[in-house]
Amino acid sequence: MELYKKNFMSMDLMMRRKYGKFVRTFDGSTPVLMVYDAEWLREAFVKHFSVFTNRRRIVFGRAFDYTLLVSEGDHWRHTRRIISPEFSSGKIKRV
Repeated sequence: MELYKKNFMSMDLMMRRKYGKFVRTFDGSTPVLMVYDAEWLREAFVKHFSVFTNRRRIVFGRAFDYTLLVSEGDHWRHTRRIISPEFSSGKIKRV
C-alpha cells in the first residue's frame, strides 16, 4: 500500500532497485512486465517491431488519444516510425 503514496517515477525507481531489470506485477488481474533493460527493449521494439504493434488500452481522455503513449493501430505505427531514429542504440547510450 505504501507504493500508492508515491508518484509513478518514484515507484518505478524503487521497483527497479529492489527487483532488477525485469519486474512482473499486476494491474488488477492483468499481468504486466516492466522492463528496465535498454538492450532488451531495443531487441524487442526494433528487431521484433512487428510483434509489438499494439499495447493494452490506457484511458486518459480525448486530449491524449493521438499521443504515442495511447494511440493504436495505423496512427501508432506512423508516429513510431517518425520517432524511431531518436531511440537508436547510440542515442540511448548517451542518455
